Order: sequence, then structure tokens, then C-alpha cells
Amino acid sequence: DKALKTFIKQIDDFNEPILLIFWGDHLPGFYAGDVLEANEEKTLYETPFFIYSNQMSLNNEGGLISPAYLSNYITDILDIKITPYEALLKKLQEQLPVIDKRMYIEKDNNTLLYSRADLSTEALQVLEEYSLLMYDMTTGNQYSQKLGFFN
Repeated sequence: DKALKTFIKQIDDFNEPILLIFWGDHLPGFYAGDVLEANEEKTLYETPFFIYSNQMSLNNEGGLISPAYLSNYITDILDIKITPYEALLKKLQEQLPVIDKRMYIEKDNNTLLYSRADLSTEALQVLEEYSLLMYDMTTGNQYSQKLGFFN
């Protein structure tokens, strides 16, 4: 904490704009017994983060997000033109602010969902679009890359 405070003071001394993204660490996944009973399951996956600027005033309320969406915050803050991929990520975040290989949290709902079958039609549709894109990039023929989806 002290080192981070010192670092931020150093950033404040720079004349050029700096955006600092600090993503903390989550609890290890090997807890059991009393620790699991004393905490909601999602608490075990929560990770503190903040974004700081030496020249901009930022809203410090990030809410629950998945790491995949961090770029959404950055493009919004810096008002950067986004790619079709980033637009899809924004659309996915609107429906599923939390997405993980083990769980989902839908918009306006703080309940953990563990199956795609539990998702709303809207959330499932966007998630399927995202899944098709990930398949194309990892296993498929990379049509999206050839079409400039990431440019």
C-alpha cells in the first residue's frame, strides 16, 4: 500500500497524462470448510481494482466486472475508437457483467448462475456470438481476423 501511494505521487509529478490500472489479486482457490462457509462464493473470486489518472477526474465505481472487460473501461475513459471485437465485448458486458468459466452474473441480478441454461435469452444470444468468435480465433479458420474484426 505504501509503495503504491508513493508510485501515485510520482505519477502526479509527470506533465504528460498517465492512466494507471491496478488490478489486485483474488483469494487462492484452495479454501475449504470454515472459509467457504464464512463467505459468499462470489466473494472468493472478487479482485480489487482501480483506475487512476494524474490529469482526469474519474468515477471510482467500477462495480462487478470480469477481467475481459477492463479494456471497455479504458476505451471509455480515453474516448478511443473501438474495434468490432471491443463493441461485442461491450454488448456482452451489458448483459453479463460477470463471466467466468464457472459462473455468470446477469445485469440487474446479483445471483450467481452456473449454467448457460439459466441465462436470459438476451444474455445467451450475446454469449453465443462471443463463443463463436472465440471458436473462430482458437480452433476455426480465423475468418474474423481476415475480415478485420480486431482492427
